[in-house]
Amino acid sequence: MHVLYGAAWVSPLQAGGSSEALTVVMISGAALTSSAGLAISHNSADINGDGNVNLTDVPLFAGDFYGGVYAFRSDFSFDGSVNLSDVVRLAQALGASCP
Repeated sequence: MHVLYGAAWVSPLQAGGSSEALTVVMISGAALTSSAGLAISHNSADINGDGNVNLTDVPLFAGDFYGGVYAFRSDFSFDGSVNLSDVVRLAQALGASCP
């Protein structure tokens, strides 16, 4: 579970990777919802979560691109499919480091 207070993450994702865990959003000390959290998904071009977007992420992306089954971790344009728009976003991110 991830917790967001205003605009500051209390329990942030580790560098890179992806998460589809529930997220609790707090406003003035009160949860935005009474449920266990909001379904807010997070992903990164650093697919393997090693802190860098590099060639080790490309085979994972290629497997998702050609795999025939939707893989959220590689849907960087958030359009519900892994397609050429995601290739562009991965290419733009190559060489980046994740905090």
